[in-house]
Formats: sequence, structure tokens, C-alpha cells
Amino acid sequence: MAFTCDGVTSRPMPGVIVYYLVATDRRNREPNQPRWQWTRYKTTTGDDGLARASVAADGRIAVLWVAVSGDETAVAAHTHYGGARGAWQRKVYGVTDRPVYRPGETLHWSLLLREVEEAETRTLADHTTTVRIRNPRGEDIWKKQMQSDAFGQLSGDYELSVLGDEPPLGEYHIQLVEGEREYHAVTFRIEEYKLPEFNVTVEPQKGKFLPGDALVAHVTAEYYFGGPVANAQLVYVIKESPMYVMFRPHRKYDWYYEDLYARERGWWGGGRTIAQETVQTDADGRARIEWKSNKDANTNLRYDIEVRVTDASRREIVGSGQVKVGTQLYTLHLDPKRHVYRPLDRAEVTLLVKDVNDQPVAATGTIFLYKLRWRDDRQQNEPIRLFEEDWQVGEKGELDYSITLTDVGYLAGLRLRPSAAPAVQAETTLWH
Repeated sequence: MAFTCDGVTSRPMPGVIVYYLVATDRRNREPNQPRWQWTRYKTTTGDDGLARASVAADGRIAVLWVAVSGDETAVAAHTHYGGARGAWQRKVYGVTDRPVYRPGETLHWSLLLREVEEAETRTLADHTTTVRIRNPRGEDIWKKQMQSDAFGQLSGDYELSVLGDEPPLGEYHIQLVEGEREYHAVTFRIEEYKLPEFNVTVEPQKGKFLPGDALVAHVTAEYYFGGPVANAQLVYVIKESPMYVMFRPHRKYDWYYEDLYARERGWWGGGRTIAQETVQTDADGRARIEWKSNKDANTNLRYDIEVRVTDASRREIVGSGQVKVGTQLYTLHLDPKRHVYRPLDRAEVTLLVKDVNDQPVAATGTIFLYKLRWRDDRQQNEPIRLFEEDWQVGEKGELDYSITLTDVGYLAGLRLRPSAAPAVQAETTLWH
């Protein structure tokens, strides 16, 4: 079904010719045959602006709608995922009074049974069936034959205390069983929270690191009531992953976008494991982890350290830390107030200098201003240096710079290179 309307008034447009192209996914096609089979149809919109079409949807289909009215054309598309299913279906809707329970609590559950045949839905009243509950190990912990009421409902309670003080933790399943058929109804979890008795901290060595540098992390395990977790088993895993520095401009309400930035940081995966070892904490509950960063790295690296400490009571606590290694001592970013100016306007640009840990850095360097004229032959787009000037950024890692643009019709660019080695460079474009 497609809806056509006036783009200004949003009123339905009757009598519009609509072509719809249907692509059927032929997964069971003959060899060397195209996967998609296209078929074209034609229809007309009614008084309500709707174009109706009937298409068999046994499998995946894609429909492309093209509406033509005079010299104007509008296009829309959608994909439908369908599958062959029998005329008869059993529907089971389940709910529990909460999603998670503690050991020893009472589970309250309710199931609603429906039967679908063609377009008709019927209530399964006075229907006899078997209900069972399975634990995370796949074992039946409760099973009973029950009969639904006049509304097709089954309900009951189950005392989780019969599972003991330490039942298997995890996801449990309530199911219907009828002969060889099994119907999944609802899941719930049994979880137990215990206050941690000790804390594990991972403190990486502070500083700025380049590829090939030696890295160190110090681990401390201490009981909350005081005293070290001495001679405890400690398993650490170090993972290496590439880290890409992305310029994040300052926003007025920067805190509002923190969850967005967190998603960006998670795009690069968990990394590859470069070290895994089992050691022991000393008498002071401490341990030292040493490794070397990849000397052949051509991009920034992030090392994630996960530490698992198990004390004498077999209680395991996890701690973590992170070390960042940059191919450069710091990065430069140019943040122009805007990119397009009128002739003789003053262009305002903010220079930002940060290290690989996103911390401000004091630095010195040189600023260059170039002009470019676009030509058909790109090789002739050689930059012409207009001037260069030394600059210095303080401990805040930020400097506001302004330039008057006098050459009409040119592309102005900024290039920065700090005086410290290795050289770092950044650029931006200013149009006028």
C-alpha cells in the first residue's frame, strides 16, 4: 500500500498512476540465475490517495513504488520479510510478576493461550496442556498438567525456596508441552547479589608513551574491612586495539552528548589478546604487570588490562585499567568559528593541542597561511604561502587566532607544525 499526497498541502491525490516493481528473492534458484526476479505492475490511487497492491510474500520481497503525476515523479521503497506458514498457529503469551528473582522468593506467572487459523483468532478455553519450568542447565524443575479457564488463561505460583539456598543462577524458561511440540512462553532470571568483600584497583603508570615503550601497571587488592588480600591468585589479560583520535568540538551542553561519545568509543571492538598470565599477590596484596607496546605500530594503540583476583574463600573480584600509546606526543586540532567569510572579514580559529589521553598540552610551533585556486588540472593546485608566524599555546592547550582574508576567490588553508619532534601537523579550510 502506498499513499500519495500534495507536497505543500498534504492532501490526498486521487487518480495518480502508480507503478510498483516487485523484486522476489529467489534463494532456491538454478545455478547461474539471478537471485532477484523483478516484476512490474501498475495501479491508480483512489479518492483517499492510497494505491493498493496484492503481492505474494513467500520469502523476502522488495517493492519500489513510482508515482507519476504530470511532470512530477515520487519514489518510495520498502522491504517485506515473509515466510511460508501454515494456516493454523498456536500463540502463547506469558508474563511473570517481575523479570528477576532472588533465591527463596515466590514466582508468580500467567499464560494466555490463543489459536490462529487464517484471519481468525480463537481463545483456547478449557484446554488441557502441560506446563514446565526449566533451569539454565536445561533440567525440568517443575512440571504439571493444567487446564485453561474460560479466557484461555493459565496461572500459578512456584516457591523458589524448594531449589535450595544456592540454586543455579541465570535464565529460567516457562514452556508449554503438547506431545512433541514445545511452545516457549516466558523467561525469568534468578540472580543473587553479594556485597564484595575486597576491592581490586589497577593503576597504570602515568605518562606519555610512544610505540615500543615499556609499560607498567600496579595492582592492589585490599579487604574493605582493612588488610591486604595476600597470596591470592591473580589472572590478568592484556588486550591491544587501535585507537583513533577524533576531534570533538566543545558544545554548550557537553554533558548531554557523553553517551553518544561513549558509543563512538565502542566501535573499535575488544582488541586482540597479547598477554595472559596467572600470578600471585605479595604479602601486601600487590602485584606488578609489565609489558612492551608494539614498536611497529603505525596508529595509536589502547591497552585494556583486566585483572581477576580470587582470595582464599574463592571469591573473585574484577578490576580493570587502561593505557594509551600514541604515535605522536600530541595532536593538533583547528576549530574555525565558521568556514565561509566575506572579503576582508577576520577569520577566527581556535587551536587545540591535546595528548593521546585527551588532556591539554603546552606547545610551540609555526602557523602557515596558504592560498589555492581551483584549476581543471589538479596538479596545478599548488599552494602559495602567504605568511608564517610562530605561536605558543599555554598549559590549557588552547589558543584563539584571527586572520584577515584579503584575496577574493581563493581557498585559504592553515597548516600547523609544532617545533618539538616528532613533527605534528593539522589543517583546515577557509572559504571566501
